[in-house]
Amino acid sequence: MGIGVYKRKPFTEEHRKNIGKAKMGNKNPMFGKATWNKGKVGIYSDEYRRKISEGKKKNPTRYWLGKKRPEISTWLKQFSKGRTPWNKGMPNPNFQGENNPCWKGGVTPIYDRIRKLPEYKEWRTLIYERDNYTCQGCGSKKSGTFNAHHINTFIELIAEFLKEYDQFSSFEDTDTLVRLAMKWKPFWDISIGITYCKKCHRKEHSRLKKQERIIL
Repeated sequence: MGIGVYKRKPFTEEHRKNIGKAKMGNKNPMFGKATWNKGKVGIYSDEYRRKISEGKKKNPTRYWLGKKRPEISTWLKQFSKGRTPWNKGMPNPNFQGENNPCWKGGVTPIYDRIRKLPEYKEWRTLIYERDNYTCQGCGSKKSGTFNAHHINTFIELIAEFLKEYDQFSSFEDTDTLVRLAMKWKPFWDISIGITYCKKCHRKEHSRLKKQERIIL
């Protein structure tokens, strides 16, 4: 064969199928053979794992040592430039409505509208004034960084509210429910709120999520 550059022709669909058939069943070189780690999963002792961990700390894998790391963002922009995602604008019924893991019973519209009420802003201000505009987690008094945190989560309050007025639909009777929410006292009870800075607020929600996972 002469020296030079040879271009391989792209595989046809028929060629791909033939390659797959050539290694099916007993034609596969691994047919009837046990995998190298069969029966070995979970047999390593804690001492063995500790030694591996210490060894990696002393001699870490340095794949990128001496190499220039690619600019991932630039590479992605070049790769996706001019391309339209195959699923753009396509609804995914497997993750819509009740099929979505974040589904809360269709309360998002009522949830958002109550949070935008003047009564909600007033409740939040009363929380800040009671706590002297001070984060109850770290003691910060930096203005503009405060959040009014619900000790009883707001989604729990929404659930109690909808249970009390279960004769109304959260989809069809949203306006009626919003008017009722204006006078529903548990929403505006300042004893269920506490002032946190944004950092402490994130920490508190993270803690509650971990606690929820432990209970489940």
